[in-house]
This record gives sequence, C-alpha cells and structure tokens, in this order.
Amino acid sequence: MKQQVLVFSIAMNGYQWLYRSLGNSHRAYAKKHNYQYVQVTQPASSLLGMEIAWLKITLAIKSLQAGYDWVVFLDADTQVSDATPAIETLECTDKYLYGAKGFSGRLNSGVLILKNHRCIINYLNKVLFNAEQPVDSDSDVGWGENGHLIQYAKNAFYVEYLHHRWNNNQDPLLNDYIRHYSRGPMHPLFKPSWFDKVLFRIHFHGVCKLKKWLDKRSQPSLEEKSTFKETLCALTERVIVLYPELVNPTGSVSLNKNKEVATSG
Repeated sequence: MKQQVLVFSIAMNGYQWLYRSLGNSHRAYAKKHNYQYVQVTQPASSLLGMEIAWLKITLAIKSLQAGYDWVVFLDADTQVSDATPAIETLECTDKYLYGAKGFSGRLNSGVLILKNHRCIINYLNKVLFNAEQPVDSDSDVGWGENGHLIQYAKNAFYVEYLHHRWNNNQDPLLNDYIRHYSRGPMHPLFKPSWFDKVLFRIHFHGVCKLKKWLDKRSQPSLEEKSTFKETLCALTERVIVLYPELVNPTGSVSLNKNKEVATSG
C-alpha cells in the first residue's frame, strides 16, 4: 500500500503575500509525488503574532494522529527544487524525526519531516506541554517553537540529521533540495515582487496596530483573556475545519503498536 504523505505550510499575518511565489514549488513537489498538500492561509490573521509558529506543532500532532504515514512541514519561506527526492527514500530504521541543522549548528524547524510513530507524537506533545517553560541557553532561539524542538530532541535515538541540502539556509552556492530564505545568509537572496511586498506590509503592520490597540483597551478581547495554549488550541481547531485534508488521509494506517513507546531523551 502506498504510504500517505502530507506536506503542509503555514502562511498567515501577511506572509501569504510575501512568500506567495514560493508556495508554488511546494505544490509542484507534492503533485509530482502524489502527496497531499495544504497551505494554511486562513484565517488570514492571528494575534498570536510571531508565536503562530507553534501552530505547526499542533497541526502536525493532529495529522499524525489522523493516520498520515509521513507529515512534512515547510516554512513559507522555503523553495523546493524539482530534483528533491521522495520523502519515503529518507526512511531509516527507528528514525522518526528527520531534519537538518541550520547555520547556527542546531536543528532548524523550517523543514520538519516526521514518520508516524508513537514516540514522535510523544515528542511533539512534550514540546507543546512545555511551550511556556524556558529552555536552556544553548537551545534558545529567542522566540517560537524552534528552541523547544532543539531542547527535547537532544540525544533522542529517533532523530536523523540530514545533509543541509534538505534545509539550506546557509550556502547560496549549494545544489540544494530545499532552499530556506530565513533570517541569516540566505535571507537577502529572496526577491519578492514589489506588489507582494506592499501587500505584506499592509497586512503585517495592520495586525501589529490592531494588537497594540487591543492592548490599550480597558476591556481585553476574548482572545486576550485566553491563555496562550487556549488561543493556540482554538486556532488549531478552526484551521482543521477550514482545511479538513489535514486530518483526512486516504487509506490511512494505524500506528505500529508493537514498537517501543518512547519520549525524547
């Protein structure tokens, strides 16, 4: 039976405009290999701001629990080469988290390749459970979920570090599979159209101004009254309603219950 693979990306708060051209490469790659592809662009905005990066964790958990054999997350600012091999070719025995180290020498969460197994769901749940707890200084990246992914993947037997051609945010001359225009050496190389940049600025700064206005109100909004995790949970459920493909694999298979259940360690 062909394995069910989901490739998804998140582009909200104006980034759906800034990186619009790169999404086409995600879509083409998924189509070439007959994978399910979802680009989450709705709701268009969230007051989670930059911390919306945590949405990749909750959606990945839901998709794995729904029965996808593989779940691949791609940051909106990644470009997938037509030469990128099929995800299934990466499979190694007892390895369930596949990722590359970025220019900082640590796991970069802009490209996450997850093989369905109980231990990887345990790992993601552990990351989520500790979302509001600080991480060690050598794991910290300043914001978002990446630091927690680094921290709880340390010494985990199920992590397979890939060559950085799978998430290249450091070498412009590399013949890469996935080029990542994140903050760092590669960022200046991405040149969106002026129109897309204008749309991004209008949208992004509009969200920032709305958040500041709400912060000044004597009566906080319902979203502000909620905790971070409550807001994230509500957003996750809303996204799943808008994009049911995230939890609807065709011919999904159940987890192998005979394999050891493990947590990151």
